Amino acid sequence: MQNVVDIQKQQAIRDFQQQQAGRGAEAVQAGAFGGSRQAVQQALAGEALQRQLGDIQATGQQRAFEQAQHQFERDRAAK
Repeated sequence: MQNVVDIQKQQAIRDFQQQQAGRGAEAVQAGAFGGSRQAVQQALAGEALQRQLGDIQATGQQRAFEQAQHQFERDRAAK
């Protein structure tokens, strides 16, 4: 379960990094590169990434728990 979650997290981080590069390019075009607006945008994007990673972990753990619970119930019913 954790391996699957880790892969999902790695993909989210790669997506974030690609988007970060795009945000940087947009800031350069707008003449705002290095300004406070860019810093705020990066901070908000970082917070969103952390929430997404937390959600991925929580969802993975919930699914693993539910699968284990169902398996336990199946084993119990088979006895």
